[in-house]
Amino acid sequence: MIIQKAFAAIMTLVLLAGAASAEAELHIVGVYEGSERTGDEIHGPRVLVNVDRPGAQVTLLLISYDATRWIVEASAETAINRIVLSGHHSAESEVVFNGADMQHELLQQGPTSVYQAEGSPFQGLLNWIPTVFDVDAPDSFQGAYRPDEAFDITPDTEPLPQFAPDFLDQFVDRGVLTERLASILDTPHEDPPYRFTQNGFEITAASGEVKVFDPGLDVPRISHATGAAHDPEADIYYGVTLGGEGFLYRFDLTTLEWSVLQSMDNFDANGLIHDPVGNRLVATGAHFLGSPTIEIIALGDGPDQSIQISPDDMPGARDLFDAGNGPGPSVAPLGVDGDQLLVALGPYNRRWGGPHSGPARYYVIDLARGDATLVRWID
Repeated sequence: MIIQKAFAAIMTLVLLAGAASAEAELHIVGVYEGSERTGDEIHGPRVLVNVDRPGAQVTLLLISYDATRWIVEASAETAINRIVLSGHHSAESEVVFNGADMQHELLQQGPTSVYQAEGSPFQGLLNWIPTVFDVDAPDSFQGAYRPDEAFDITPDTEPLPQFAPDFLDQFVDRGVLTERLASILDTPHEDPPYRFTQNGFEITAASGEVKVFDPGLDVPRISHATGAAHDPEADIYYGVTLGGEGFLYRFDLTTLEWSVLQSMDNFDANGLIHDPVGNRLVATGAHFLGSPTIEIIALGDGPDQSIQISPDDMPGARDLFDAGNGPGPSVAPLGVDGDQLLVALGPYNRRWGGPHSGPARYYVIDLARGDATLVRWID
């Protein structure tokens, strides 16, 4: 009989073996689905887990999105303390322990799918562990979408480096920040005195009076306005939209004239910033798979440029999204100084440009070289 437990409830001990002095350990195995082939044999979904941890009382947390049969083999010297299942269809899963069916614990509100040691599901798992288990971090994690071999938990199995709460500190380098960008990063964010919306530009005067400048029918209808920038010397405002091909709008406050500077050619922009030194606009966005993309739009005679950076080259970036299962992280431009662009990455909120209550990563992107350096992170 499966004893179902609520997310925060105290879970009942099912199997206790070994001496009371043995060290308690939590080992996690995660899959999306079990394997249905072993050589030429075709069978139901199953996952093999071999455990050999002499001198430890082992708790196994087994996570699978689809229902599967977990086949756990433990050495004679291994004390299995608990076996806990979690996952979207885990209520339909089974556990076979050393050749016999056994009772296990089931979390109804635990992680539904975690099978790789990166991405927002994995970060969520690490944050969730201390709320349910009496540990700060697991002792190991192994995973695969559909495993083609057994998972082995042996005396050589060690915690992953990313379990450490300060793991990202080793990648932070504030030395790349210019004085201006350091000031922007360290100063609390303030909204600019203008907004780009589906109704046009809302501009707040020094007196506090807000005026709305509606484009009327002079330009395509504004849909999903996401970024805005201002050239204070020329008093020209720029706005960018996503959805469809997207457009880059231009509004001259002196002449009150609206125009479309260019099509965004299906680039889903998240933010926009004006670079007065380079006489250009910098639009930021993110590919579905999470690759931050920078579009540099020349306002004078300079060339346009497109930069795409792999999240693999941005420490901590993959913590913010679930690659292949959702949008890439939002990319908000915070400041530009020469070829140095300061951006913030945050999850799922395309309009975010200021403080954020969730996890965030701050990078300086070198627009000449196309590389990124982590300068701050928040979880």
